[in-house]
Amino acid sequence: MFKTHYFDSTGRAYDASQTGYRRFVTPPGAQPNDMFTEHVECEVADGDLMVIPKEGVYGFLYEAWPVAVDPKHHRGEFQGLSATFWDVKEHVDKYGEVYRAALLLNELHHSTIDPKRYVKGEDDHGKFGYVDEDGDLHYMGGVLIAGEDF
Repeated sequence: MFKTHYFDSTGRAYDASQTGYRRFVTPPGAQPNDMFTEHVECEVADGDLMVIPKEGVYGFLYEAWPVAVDPKHHRGEFQGLSATFWDVKEHVDKYGEVYRAALLLNELHHSTIDPKRYVKGEDDHGKFGYVDEDGDLHYMGGVLIAGEDF
């Protein structure tokens, strides 16, 4: 199972994939007007999904390299996948699921399709979020989310 990390830029996502990052969270039981947060240390692991909706970039961490799933659109600081990447059976077994999730988000972001029509059910890892026509991210629950608050 992979984790999903959201960032506001591919530069920050790339840096976080190399060094980890801190995320601010409100402790359980805190009230909306409470002025305190906790730091949570996070790490992007090999095979984790990386989502950068503001730049329209969706990808995953391949070993030490963030890779974007769609070479047609802006990749920012991410690498692209080589033409022979999927020829290696181990890549299919290890990265196939996260690739499909990133590809789905990418297709929804870069299309005019009503995304709500396509993301209704749950898979083995829970519900995914979607990006609407305005580029806004809507989380539907289930997948562990990490990343920066933006």
